[in-house]
Amino acid sequence: MKNLLIKTIACTTILVGCMACHDDLLNQPTREHLSSSTFWQTTDDAEYALNGAVADVRHLFDRDYYLDAMGEYVYVRGNVLQGTASNSDPSTALKNGAAYDGFYELNPAGYGNSFSNMYRYCYGGINRCNYVIEGVQNMIGRETNPDDISVLESYVGEAKLYRALIYLRLISLWGDVPYIDERIYYKEEADTLSRRPIEYIKDKMIEDLEYAYQKLPDAAPKYGRLAKPAALALRGKVNLYWASWNKFGWPELDTFTPSAEEAQTK
Repeated sequence: MKNLLIKTIACTTILVGCMACHDDLLNQPTREHLSSSTFWQTTDDAEYALNGAVADVRHLFDRDYYLDAMGEYVYVRGNVLQGTASNSDPSTALKNGAAYDGFYELNPAGYGNSFSNMYRYCYGGINRCNYVIEGVQNMIGRETNPDDISVLESYVGEAKLYRALIYLRLISLWGDVPYIDERIYYKEEADTLSRRPIEYIKDKMIEDLEYAYQKLPDAAPKYGRLAKPAALALRGKVNLYWASWNKFGWPELDTFTPSAEEAQTK
């Protein structure tokens, strides 16, 4: 009995001593949510964040056949005329990994009744891209390995390309829109933003695409990543749209003045 008591006291003493050697024993990082200071550490972390942004942005473009002037395919494609319970709730659809048809949902209330969702989700995608750009640029500022810097810069270029792609959709549909190139943390920050002329946004898009062209690799290093040709193609499309608007005008947008010279040179 005496030996058992001695062993118990000894074990307790050792246990307490070990605990005393670690002041931060109970101060452990959460396993569910990582802070920015904890997450942005490696190029794998940066790619993981970029993949999340791409997964978010792709839902804005994977139902583009709805934008084909309401062709016959749209009218015969299943449940387009009436949204079902599975696709009328964006949170449910996105949670299940499916694109949200409610962007373009047609129902008795009128064509494009839910189209404002596209506007809202576009800015969600832009904010997601801005989050990646901010986080990766902070990593570049403290990185010393040239190879890792090159990889990180390519991720910034890819995020900027996606941001330009979303802005092209926004100005194509709504003309003058607010321009955001930094992460928005609170909705109150967005409430005070005013619309910018499409020329201003076009110039910002070209800046993003020039950066993407400079930093992206000549060929995609792996499936799903972008390369220089993607930046060149989108830059060409932006310039083509800009020339077309200047040549043919934009009657519905009273803040836009066409320029024949712009149509010929840009």
